[in-house]
Amino acid sequence: MKIITYREMCNQEGVETIQRGMNFNLGSNYSVILMSVKKGSPYNDFISDDGRKVIYEGHDVPSNHAPIPKMVDQAKTNPSGTLTQNGKFFEAAKASLKIDNYHIVRIYQKMTKGVWVDNFFFKLIDADFIPDENRNVFKFTLEAINEIPDGSVVQKESLDDAKADHTRVIPSHVIQAVWKRDQGKCVMCEATDNLHYDHYLPYSKGGSSINPDNIRILCGRHNLMKSDKIE
Repeated sequence: MKIITYREMCNQEGVETIQRGMNFNLGSNYSVILMSVKKGSPYNDFISDDGRKVIYEGHDVPSNHAPIPKMVDQAKTNPSGTLTQNGKFFEAAKASLKIDNYHIVRIYQKMTKGVWVDNFFFKLIDADFIPDENRNVFKFTLEAINEIPDGSVVQKESLDDAKADHTRVIPSHVIQAVWKRDQGKCVMCEATDNLHYDHYLPYSKGGSSINPDNIRILCGRHNLMKSDKIE
């Protein structure tokens, strides 16, 4: 999993800026979600302990539409009647239950200001509009996939029959623990750019992604030097 700056994230997606958390069909092949599970985050996002499942909360109405956005239902449509980002993701999720395709989403997880982790690709499998204290909110369910999509959808059969497990997804609590322990730099040379989360014992050889002791931060040069060798 690659650690990238905000600018690198934008360059990777081929855009000048990414100013919102939900970006339906940002490119031609998939949508993009920005998320955070850090304490104090504005939305109640969730990543399972094994990193395979994400529950992503929809976004509030703009402050110019409601004095206190957290006190009103999240919106599916704009005042003009067009779909909001919530609405677009909701319709895509519900459509996947009726046809033989999943909508694909790339998830970036915020580490700290200007620093993100590329969590790769997930399939959008369901959406709900449910009560949350004094209002209703959208909850989107996503599951990890292995292959990089060629288009905006991936055939369900090809995903269901895939033999490879998505164990390279490192859970959020492990990401945070390793970042703090390694102080956000390569453990080999202390570089602070072009960083990656690396498995001591590669996941292809049975290494765990859920144990911080098996994860470290390496720069791109040392990550390539290691490849999938066991040190």
